[in-house]
Amino acid sequence: ECSVRGGLPNFFYKANHGKTLTIGYIGGSITRGKNMYRDQSAKFIQKMFPNVKMNAINAGVAGTGTDLGACRIREQLLRYHPALIFIEFAVNGAFRPGMEGMVRQIRAFDPSIDICFLYTITDKQGVVYAAGKVPENIQGLEAIADHYGIPSIHMGLYPSLLAQKGALIWKGDAAPGKGKIIFSNDGIHPLPAGGDLYAAAI
Repeated sequence: ECSVRGGLPNFFYKANHGKTLTIGYIGGSITRGKNMYRDQSAKFIQKMFPNVKMNAINAGVAGTGTDLGACRIREQLLRYHPALIFIEFAVNGAFRPGMEGMVRQIRAFDPSIDICFLYTITDKQGVVYAAGKVPENIQGLEAIADHYGIPSIHMGLYPSLLAQKGALIWKGDAAPGKGKIIFSNDGIHPLPAGGDLYAAAI
């Protein structure tokens, strides 16, 4: 699920020294929406450091890709000096130039800001993961993560394996049925149970 690479050393150093920290999330509608992973993961990170004051900024905008993310990251995130930025654009326009543009802006603004790529998926991409492969658009983002030593999390891997086993339904009604997890209503945007699986990967 996770490629550690350079890790998040600056964030953990600051957290272990009791500094007030801001965590930024930037992405599309899956980041924008409630209980799709962002809320759960922010609460989990806060529980890791209960004595540290943490703020979470939501810069998720529905229907936007990495190109627009690169245009708005300075105004919507960097000016708040976050200690850590999660970038989620694997479903919405995973354009490599835009992704690299965000990374370069963050590094130029403050090299101590740690970055982590998050890979969400569609129901159709779940078949790719279940077959032991990585979706093509995510492969492109992984090349950037490799180059810059940025950790990345394949949040859709475990749900894909659950679906392969028949324990998860990608698209269905909100009510769980016969012990199976209903991931989403549309095959893309997680219900709270699907968001819990995404956040668990983090």
